[in-house]
Amino acid sequence: MNGFGKSSLCPSVPAFLLVAMLAANAHAADVTVSIQYADEPKREVAERLVSELSSEGYVVESRAADEPIPCDASGAKPVSIGAGAKAWIRLGEDASGETVVATICYLGSLPFLQQASSSAPKSDPRKLALAAVEALNGLRSRVPPPAPEPTRTTGDTRPAEQIGKGPTLPSAGSRLENSVTLGGAVMLNAPDFPVVPAVTTGASLGINSSVALFLDALWPVGGVEVSSPEVTATVRTAWLRVGPRLRWTAGDFDLSGAALAGPALSWATAVAEPPRAGGADVTAGAVLTVKALIEYPRRSSIFAVLSVSASALLPGVRVELADDASEPLGAWPLEASVGLGVRWGGGS
Repeated sequence: MNGFGKSSLCPSVPAFLLVAMLAANAHAADVTVSIQYADEPKREVAERLVSELSSEGYVVESRAADEPIPCDASGAKPVSIGAGAKAWIRLGEDASGETVVATICYLGSLPFLQQASSSAPKSDPRKLALAAVEALNGLRSRVPPPAPEPTRTTGDTRPAEQIGKGPTLPSAGSRLENSVTLGGAVMLNAPDFPVVPAVTTGASLGINSSVALFLDALWPVGGVEVSSPEVTATVRTAWLRVGPRLRWTAGDFDLSGAALAGPALSWATAVAEPPRAGGADVTAGAVLTVKALIEYPRRSSIFAVLSVSASALLPGVRVELADDASEPLGAWPLEASVGLGVRWGGGS
């Protein structure tokens, strides 16, 4: 009987946590946050900030503007905002131009404004978004929300001043970026096989703003020919690889690196002079790869991609040409490719 009493308490714990989360989001929903950014390079930071604030329950407006906010010494006076508290965030840069600064202004029930600021490198918009949300939450914890406005008398027919809303930007955090590519490649299978042309294709499936699952495949257009006086062999190698891809940005370029692994298939056909006989052979193995990619432009739906990679082929491809001849070996594929891609989702 004591066992029933113990288990009956378990459902109350997640129920209490759910009620607490709903209450916190409901309180944040009373606060409307207006985000201003001056130029297009800061749009990605604004989108990330919209995502983080929305996840906290705030009502968020975002627009491209370079206007004073109430916390500016020469800014406009605060206007009537009804019963909802109001916060303003303006995105700018420091003197070096490498750091984005978020100036945060919050109006609660006190007769003056509360102000804070957060900063982070341009290359890490998520870090700035998290710091800005934490700073705003800190201001709200020190300042209670404003009391409701008194009821208007019948003689007061003036409408309350409204704060204009700009277009709301879509949240980049809620949409993961994906892409597919198709291109041509050249592959050198060191140490003994010459260069061969190939077709390569790839797909990137976003996990978050910095990490993706990357898949790619290579198929040879022609074969590598190795020969001796008695035998001429044509060798081809294809593979499919998958692994994590880490991404970062540099201006209009999307840079990334990937560690990949997957199955590989090598096959050879041989033509021999009598008395030797020709034939065919197929070898299955694995390929391990490190790969670097550059995509341009990074905010376009259609982009160019350049990649280079170095691989280890297990086992290496070895061709027996004659009893007394050395056996050409291909165990270290080096690959370079160029192509076009299409991306969707994310901030594009």
